[in-house]
Amino acid sequence: MYLAIFNNSFGNKMSILDALIISLVGFLTVFIILSILSLFVKLLGVFFNSSLAKKLIKGLESKDKTEETNKMLSYGEIDLINVSEKDAAIIMAITSHKTGIPLNRLKFNSIKLLEEKK
Repeated sequence: MYLAIFNNSFGNKMSILDALIISLVGFLTVFIILSILSLFVKLLGVFFNSSLAKKLIKGLESKDKTEETNKMLSYGEIDLINVSEKDAAIIMAITSHKTGIPLNRLKFNSIKLLEEKK
């Protein structure tokens, strides 16, 4: 039995059995490809749950914590010559604001009063 709607690319008529076989092959192809993708996703899950991946993630997290700690540290002491600590703090804050550089990134060696206004 041939149907007119089942014509192949060469113009030959195709039987219902041929159409069913082609459909079955198409379904099997899709099923096999989806199964392969499913296995690939499971393998990725196994890898990311492994100890190697956990070590990599832990190393990245510790690097981030180290950088945060370094940002919070100050850079030692400063010599104040004829300047109070309050005035020195104001000078450092103004310098940081005017230059746009964060205060924890600036290093002041000394602050000296040049002349006192009378």
